[in-house]
Amino acid sequence: MNKKVSIGLVFLLSVIWMVASLTLPPKLIASSSDGKFDAVYTVSHSLKETWAGQVEW
Repeated sequence: MNKKVSIGLVFLLSVIWMVASLTLPPKLIASSSDGKFDAVYTVSHSLKETWAGQVEW
């Protein structure tokens, strides 16, 4: 009985974590190698849509 409760608890926590993860907006964090540049970008309208892109300097 105790083993079933433990497996059920792990499964329940996993489902809760996945649902919470999908509802949180993605956050992109960047910084330069010398530490002079920091940036944070948070999308407020996304349900983890796939981002595709390329950044060049």
